[in-house]
Amino acid sequence: CVESGMVLEEVCQLVESKDWYFPLDLGARGSCRIGGNVSTNAGGNRVLRYGTTRDLVMGIEVVLPDGTVLNMLRRLIKNNTGLDLKHLFIGTEGRYGIITKVMLRLFPKPERRYSALLAMNNFAQITSLLKFARATMPQLSSFEVMWKNYITVAAEVTGSAVPFDGAYQYYVLVEIEGVDSPRLEEDFQAFLENALEQEHADDAIIPQNIAQSQALWILRDASAESMRARAPYLAFDIGIPLKDMSNFIDEVEEAIAKDYPDIECQLFGHLGDGNLHLTTARMREEDFIPVEELVYQITQRYKGSITAEHGIGVIKKPFLHYSRSEEELKLMEQIRQLLNPDNALNNGRVID
Repeated sequence: CVESGMVLEEVCQLVESKDWYFPLDLGARGSCRIGGNVSTNAGGNRVLRYGTTRDLVMGIEVVLPDGTVLNMLRRLIKNNTGLDLKHLFIGTEGRYGIITKVMLRLFPKPERRYSALLAMNNFAQITSLLKFARATMPQLSSFEVMWKNYITVAAEVTGSAVPFDGAYQYYVLVEIEGVDSPRLEEDFQAFLENALEQEHADDAIIPQNIAQSQALWILRDASAESMRARAPYLAFDIGIPLKDMSNFIDEVEEAIAKDYPDIECQLFGHLGDGNLHLTTARMREEDFIPVEELVYQITQRYKGSITAEHGIGVIKKPFLHYSRSEEELKLMEQIRQLLNPDNALNNGRVID
């Protein structure tokens, strides 16, 4: 059990010092706090294996706007005693109550990690690689995809070399974790060899030590620096069914290129869970709202989410109707009126 003000990275370090593991991991690990992670239902790099923050929370303590303290700090995975009230407060951004303590779900600490960067020119290879990886590598923890238009900027801002000299359109960073045994390494090597032989990928970089592995993750974690290097920008956090991802991206890029030819797009994401991060950079500020409308209208046509993990807050609130029906919005407002009738908590965010 931890207090909500603890920094994520500090929690992870504390837990690992006790030989346990809290798998939530994201680029802001050194500054984000557990309460914020829970209230936004944060995702990150390991959702593919461990789920979102919602799946890593066993219980919470919440203070309601009227001062009532709800102690739901139970160490239970299964509990079918009616409505699981903690889910009213996970991912709702503090509109219904303030999270003060969290009972986290921990796992055995992995003894070893292996990673590799695979490259390809056909998007269909990404989906076939993901299916192959999930079928043959149960230890798979991360499947991060970077487009060429992202990785070249990430290399620039980090002072790194562009992998494969930028010869490919797509780059997939895969990672497994498990016990430190020769079998784990052998299985990973076999997976990579078979992936190349079966043409799920065209080339691969296999780190030979921890430093080389960290160098690959530096590129993936450089998203904030890459955005700032091409400011002004908009950062989209889209959820799209994987089967529609390629068509969605093509449609968005074509629409932006047609109406806003000076905009530069950067693409990366946790495609194992259908989460795409699109940055539209080198923008004019007067184009912000029209570009958001354009992207979210296309998102709606594919029955996607305008935010897969970052949340709504104030900025995305006007666009929430692209992902939620009128009936859903009305119900969320009714819950807010019940629990937070005076709008004392986070007024103006998510819903009225």
